[in-house]
Amino acid sequence: VRNLEARKAARDDAAVERSLSRLTEASRGEENLVPLILEASRLEATLGEICGAMRDVFGEYREPARF
Repeated sequence: VRNLEARKAARDDAAVERSLSRLTEASRGEENLVPLILEASRLEATLGEICGAMRDVFGEYREPARF
């Protein structure tokens, strides 16, 4: 947790937010998302933040209960 807090404190939050916004917008179209995901990760965006940016567009998969 301390490591994550330190990494978040050292990153450029404005650049991370711009990158995540770009990822969200691109998710609405047909653009290749891999370069945008790599860019966000290079800017120190967390996996949760990256997934959250795409979850806003795609939603979250819920496996149906089967018995």
